[in-house]
Amino acid sequence: MIRITDITFSYLEAFRPSKDLLEQLYALLVRIGPDAIEMPGWVYDCIRPSSPKHIVLRVSAPSEMADYPEINRFVCRQNGYDASGSVMTEIQMNDIKELTFLGRNNASSHVRLVGLDDVLCHDYKKAFAKILNNAKDRVEFCPEDAFSCATAAAIEWINAGGTDLAVTFGGLGGKAALEEVLQALRVVRRHKPNASYDVLPETAAVVEEIVSRRFDDHKAVIGRGIFDVESGIH
Repeated sequence: MIRITDITFSYLEAFRPSKDLLEQLYALLVRIGPDAIEMPGWVYDCIRPSSPKHIVLRVSAPSEMADYPEINRFVCRQNGYDASGSVMTEIQMNDIKELTFLGRNNASSHVRLVGLDDVLCHDYKKAFAKILNNAKDRVEFCPEDAFSCATAAAIEWINAGGTDLAVTFGGLGGKAALEEVLQALRVVRRHKPNASYDVLPETAAVVEEIVSRRFDDHKAVIGRGIFDVESGIH
């Protein structure tokens, strides 16, 4: 089973969007259909989704969990971790060399690995096998895009036997792009083959309004000019 968590909301704090824009984005993401949507407390408190079933709440310390009894899934950076079963530990790994330390520090049975930008520059199949073999339970991979291959790394993670991914719409925050991952998985793994993504342009417009920046016209999937072709230049 492939499980995709959209973590776009966790990268919007610097923009402080209005409640209306947050609600619009949430409704659109629900329609796109990731398996879970992560958000920090300030977003959750602002929009208060009617059903928190698919919400993952980002907390800075596990003690904050008590303020949200209706939520049963949380994520917390490693330095805020305590060994309770409902919180996922987020661990930053800036390059593949840090895999040496995997297994020494992760006390959690559910871990999110963020980073590994350079994994495709190495023997990534061996690296992914090591991660999966050392996992106590679930490992969620959140590849970063410093080498412009986060989406490819995400797909290779699934091909290697991984099941969980964390992504952002449009690759916000330098992560793998939700829309690219969904389209790629649709082709290579027949994941949600009948899903309709007709709301992607509208979602892109809302995100652009929030971050005050337009996506590149040639950005995969959501770029406005991806079908513009001139004879001889393709």
